[in-house]
Order: sequence, then structure tokens, then C-alpha cells
Amino acid sequence: MQENAVLGVDISKQKFDACLLIGSKERHKVFRNDQEGFEKLVAWCNGHGAEHIHLCLEATGCYSEDIVNFMYDLGHNVSVINPAQIKAFGKSELLRNKTDKSDAAMIARFYIANKPNLWKPASREVRRLRDLYRCLQALKDDKLQQMNRLENKNVDSRCKKATLEVIATIKREIAALEKEIDEHVNNHSHLKNMVENIKTVKGVGHLTAVAVIAEMPSVYNFDNARQFTAFAGLNPGHYQSGSSVSKKSRICKIGSERIRKALYMPAIVVKNTNSYFQKFCQRLASRGKRPKVIIVALMRKLMHIFFGILKKNQPFNGSLVK
Repeated sequence: MQENAVLGVDISKQKFDACLLIGSKERHKVFRNDQEGFEKLVAWCNGHGAEHIHLCLEATGCYSEDIVNFMYDLGHNVSVINPAQIKAFGKSELLRNKTDKSDAAMIARFYIANKPNLWKPASREVRRLRDLYRCLQALKDDKLQQMNRLENKNVDSRCKKATLEVIATIKREIAALEKEIDEHVNNHSHLKNMVENIKTVKGVGHLTAVAVIAEMPSVYNFDNARQFTAFAGLNPGHYQSGSSVSKKSRICKIGSERIRKALYMPAIVVKNTNSYFQKFCQRLASRGKRPKVIIVALMRKLMHIFFGILKKNQPFNGSLVK
């Protein structure tokens, strides 16, 4: 039994390249990205004496979900890595060639060098909530796109009629999905409790609370609120070198764009209506911070608060806001 068997995988829609790294010896093979391919992968690893495997791959959305769930269910360790980390690691190795095969090997070496955290799957009910929420947001984007078409006053009447019919259909589906999201949350008491606790922050609505639950991993995957906030890409990034180079700090944006999008408008509402955050905003304004910078800082503050709410399973406590 090889306890140190590392499996680096570079995955795409139809297939994936695998690099099995045992000690210093690399073995490569290509498999189909489906159930049969996963089974052949495990048999191939076992054939090389690797019974317990640590799978390491980039976060690639739907393309990687099936394999990570398959390997996790078999009892193997899994690490899902931010692609930006893999890219930076490749640069540190001064790699000149980029192929699927070389990427799989690089991902395996990344694990050896960095020992990333283990991946844990979201519960079935959270995964369904995430799917419903993402579908809802996609339809809202589609509706906006179609409505923008109507801005053209010279559009042909037949085209205008078709666009209006599409918009009406999308609106019906949006209403149906919002109802289904509400029913799903109400049918699972722990989801309902989390959503209701987050909504105790005045200015944070139902869908924003749903977004936090659906798009963020469990708080128990993080050691502290800073790590939780970093997942959303809201931690500040500083650039300073010596005494003469000092650029403006910006959020790093290496994280969930969906969460940042979901929090922007609620942060504006919180700034304008929630008295608990007035001193925080006024303090930033007195330092000369621009309005948009204050909004982003408030988004970061809200993520810290959400972490505390979910970790302690308690409603919002305004007295703790500094």
C-alpha cells in the first residue's frame, strides 16, 4: 500500500490527463471524464500499487464535480485548488511548455510542495440550493439582456414581439424558481435557520442570505473569518516595494465573483439604512476614502459578520460592530 500516492489531474469537458506520482516516479494516462473513466482511473492506480490516493486538481466548476465526488465517496483524499495558485506555481518552476500532460504533473508537484487543505463536499441540500440560485441568477441576466434589446427604438415590430414573449417566459420561470428556493429552504430546518439568522442584519435580504449559504463553503472549512472573506476575493491586496513604490490597495478578486456580485447592492442598502454600521462608514469617510471603497470595505465587514453568525449559529449582534 502506497500512502504517498499523489494523483494530479488536469480535467476538461470530455477527458482528463492523470499523473500518478509515487515517490519520484511519474506515470501518465488519459481517461474519459465520465463514470467509466473514473473506474478505469482507480483500477489503473491500484495496478501501480496505489490503493490510497490523494487527488489534487484545479477548481473548474462542473467539469471537476463528478470526479471529486466519486473519489471522495471511495474514501480517497481530495484537494481542489484555486487555478491562480497552480498558475503561480508553474511560473515559479519556470516552465516553458504547457500541455495537459505537463499540467497534470505540475498539479501533483504542487501538492507535494504545498500540502493544500482537504476538500469536503457540500451537503446534498446545499448543492441543490446552489443549483437553484445559479439558475435564477442566469435567468435574471438573460432577462436584462433581452430588455436591453428593446432599447433600440427602431427594432422591427416582429422582433419586438418575439423579445417580449421571451421576457414574459423568463419572468414566469424566475417567479417559479424563487418559489422553489423558498420551499427548499423551508423544508430544511438548518438551511432556514442559517438564512433567517443572516437576515437579522438589516439591509440583507432573503436572496442575499441564500447566496451566502449556496455559494460559500461551510464555515467549518475555515479557521477564521479572514479565510472565509478571502474565498470571496474581498481581502485587500497591497503592493509596496522599498521606499518609493507604493500603489493603492485593492481587493485581490481571487475568489468567488458570484458572492461579490451578490453583496454589492446589499452593502449599499446597509450603508444607508443600518445604524450599526454608521460609525464604521463615517470613520472611513473621515480618512478620505471614496464611496466605492467604503462599499467594498462594508462588503468585507459583512463577510466577517456572516462568518460569526454561521459559526455561532446566532442572530446578528449589532453591539459587536466596530
